[in-house]
Amino acid sequence: MTHVLRFIVVSAFWTLLSTAPSRGATPNVEQIIQKLIERSESSDVVNRRNNVSFQRVSRVEYLNEDGTKRRETVRIFKIVPEEGKPVTRLVSVNGRAPKDPSDKNRSAARQTGEQSRALALNEDLLSRFDFSFVREDKFLSRPVWVLAFVPKKGAPEESMIDKFINATTGTFWIDQQDYQLARADVRLGKKVAFFGGIAGAIDKLDLTLIQKRLEESVWIGEAVHIDFAGRKLLKNIRFRAFENCSDFQFGEPQHARAK
Repeated sequence: MTHVLRFIVVSAFWTLLSTAPSRGATPNVEQIIQKLIERSESSDVVNRRNNVSFQRVSRVEYLNEDGTKRRETVRIFKIVPEEGKPVTRLVSVNGRAPKDPSDKNRSAARQTGEQSRALALNEDLLSRFDFSFVREDKFLSRPVWVLAFVPKKGAPEESMIDKFINATTGTFWIDQQDYQLARADVRLGKKVAFFGGIAGAIDKLDLTLIQKRLEESVWIGEAVHIDFAGRKLLKNIRFRAFENCSDFQFGEPQHARAK
């Protein structure tokens, strides 16, 4: 009887081990980044993404030195595809028709927003960072890999953009199915001064970018939040920017319109 009970206990123990969920091996971070680059630069994906029209609402809060809001500007844009490229049109400023529809003059806040939305996940940029695996997670109900990144040590600083990149750290959420960026949190790890601080400096830059999946492998920026503090010459600049995009619609393929 004792032998029978021992057999039952041992059998039950091994059954539990065989049916228990096993921890997966740590994914290969280099392969994830390489596939992210390949998918992001795929001509099919780029062409499809460039053929999307949508609305973008941009709200910028200009702040005093103590952090209180000095003024606020709300702009609405319409982005439409023309000849395979997205074209941005300014629709309104604070609820009124814009004085300059061409929208050529951009403040530091808006330039930062433009550069954030146009984040090019190419090999030239991503090769400047060391990535490490943090965890597997879910973002907007989709499985993702969470990767942290820091600038590579000893990287050259031949230009102002090099200084900026070498001060940047953050976290990526990479969609496990599409190998596309679902979310990015970026921040400055240290102050960045230009020309010894004479031309200006960036004291703080916290940026969050969230992308929306429109279809398989096609993701586009849906929301951006920027918290910035710096100085241009002798003028201090502080602002918070919030951008949200909506009403995404695919346009008619170029070859179809040509007929």
